[in-house]
Amino acid sequence: MAHVHWSTIVGAVLFWASMILLIVGIYQYDGPGDWPWFAVAAVLLAGAYGVRAWARRRFPPDGPPV
Repeated sequence: MAHVHWSTIVGAVLFWASMILLIVGIYQYDGPGDWPWFAVAAVLLAGAYGVRAWARRRFPPDGPPV
């Protein structure tokens, strides 16, 4: 089994947690007072992309940039 960097796992967990919260927020939405679902989803999604950006700077992938 190939080695998977911890940042890949953390980024994936944050990304999928944000997607689940987004879907739950859509189905639980009952008016303007339900914005925290979307705010937390946005923070988790930003964290996922932040981890990805940090890892790509710190550990560049092999090969030329695409």
